[in-house]
Amino acid sequence: MSIEHCVIIGGSSGIGLATAKRLLSPTMKVTITGRSEDKLNNAWKSLGGTVGKAAFDATKPDAVRHFFDGLGPFDHLVLAASGGKGLGPFATLDLADIGGGVDE
Repeated sequence: MSIEHCVIIGGSSGIGLATAKRLLSPTMKVTITGRSEDKLNNAWKSLGGTVGKAAFDATKPDAVRHFFDGLGPFDHLVLAASGGKGLGPFATLDLADIGGGVDE
């Protein structure tokens, strides 16, 4: 059985958390991220404590690089950060727009 890995940026609530719940299975490893350590821990607990988690601010390029540098291989990336910016094919996204999508 092959196991795939999905990373969900903005996985501590809303669509990101719902996506994590839907994807979590014996054949899918899930890692969720979020800015708020408390929200992230609550989301992690609601998923049964079986997913990976990382708290960082996706508007900070150095934090994003640090996360991905330490992550290792993954198969799928879901950007579920809130807001209207930072949407579209990942390769065409501007980092500033992605940051705008998660600003409150």
